[in-house]
Amino acid sequence: VQLTRVATAMPGKVHLLIMLAVLSVMLAPGAAWASGFQDEHKRVALVIGTGAYESVSPLPNPGNDARAIAAAFKRLEFDVVEVLDQNLSGLKSAIGEFLTRLPDTDIAVLYYAGHSIQIDNENYLIPTDATFHTADALQQQVVPVSSIIGAMDRLAKTKIVVLDACRDNPFLEIAETVLGNASDGRSLAQGLAPISGPEDITNAGTSDYDTYGTVIAYAAAPGRTASDGDGQH
Repeated sequence: VQLTRVATAMPGKVHLLIMLAVLSVMLAPGAAWASGFQDEHKRVALVIGTGAYESVSPLPNPGNDARAIAAAFKRLEFDVVEVLDQNLSGLKSAIGEFLTRLPDTDIAVLYYAGHSIQIDNENYLIPTDATFHTADALQQQVVPVSSIIGAMDRLAKTKIVVLDACRDNPFLEIAETVLGNASDGRSLAQGLAPISGPEDITNAGTSDYDTYGTVIAYAAAPGRTASDGDGQH
């Protein structure tokens, strides 16, 4: 009942995330389910909201979405690393803090709202100070999503990844111009690329991967976009 009250009081996407988190604990092997999360389950969430971009028009909703998501997970007793409108240095620092908290985690969550870009079928998070003036700068000013998910795969049992980053993206046009001039063969695509788990997990052994499963959610299908929305969320 307590979980239901928290979920219904928050925006729709928060409701979805809460239900996913609850299901993850219920379905995890050996999990003891009573009236809520058990104290022995370690739960860590990295919640990122990036909207105050310096070189393109700001996004009004990611900060609101991230605050609501972070508040929901805190009510569910997650250890939350909350990141709002950070430049590259600040974003990397927060990700590093999240990774230090991951070992022996039962449920790990990555939530990102903001601009992202797909280069050579890899998804990248874009911090507030990105400019993309040159091809080299483009690669150096973004954060690969795979680097975060890879650590989650190795260090956490159940993973929930939510990428609310499929808006019409002004950075895409800038990147197309920069890479077109560079002629280095890198490819760009609208929307985000699909994400799969580690291909060698069946052979990795428990020392490398200790996983119960992964839930990956997008705001739109791979390669598609969606609007930022007209409301607060």
